[in-house]
Amino acid sequence: DLKPSNVMSSADDTQVQFIDFELAGAHYRGYDLHKIFRTGLPATEASQKNIDLFLKAYMSALRGAGSLKHNGAASPAIQGFVATEQMGPTLEELQGEAAASEPLTWLEAAVFFWFATVEYPSQANEWGPLALDRWNNYLATAHKIEEGGVAAVMLERARRQRRGKGTIATSSVD
Repeated sequence: DLKPSNVMSSADDTQVQFIDFELAGAHYRGYDLHKIFRTGLPATEASQKNIDLFLKAYMSALRGAGSLKHNGAASPAIQGFVATEQMGPTLEELQGEAAASEPLTWLEAAVFFWFATVEYPSQANEWGPLALDRWNNYLATAHKIEEGGVAAVMLERARRQRRGKGTIATSSVD
């Protein structure tokens, strides 16, 4: 459940603590990266700048991951991850992955709240509107991952550029 309200910092902002692990699991990084900034409000230029700054810091941390040690040696999992990532993703790839994950983040929340209304019928009046809101956000964003959708095009363009094949021919996000 990676979201800002589940991240605590020390009084002097030198340490960070993650809380609320009941929904923890192995997610695709684009999903988690999008969910950190998902508000349901349209992105503004200022919020996009914050997202981009965060993604740049994330890329920097990935590139430094090879230096992480466990019992004096680099963890095999970290070594494999770094080898797979090579030089790490580009900013454009991370932006595309996060954008492509947006509909799924809404769908997951809708399913969660719908389930909660069934499991806890006494709270259905509270959880039902949340489920409906998340479902409507899913419907409003699902087109982004369809062929030619803005997120699909962003991600395809970034990956083609990474592979050295240039940009794709489309005008939907130019």
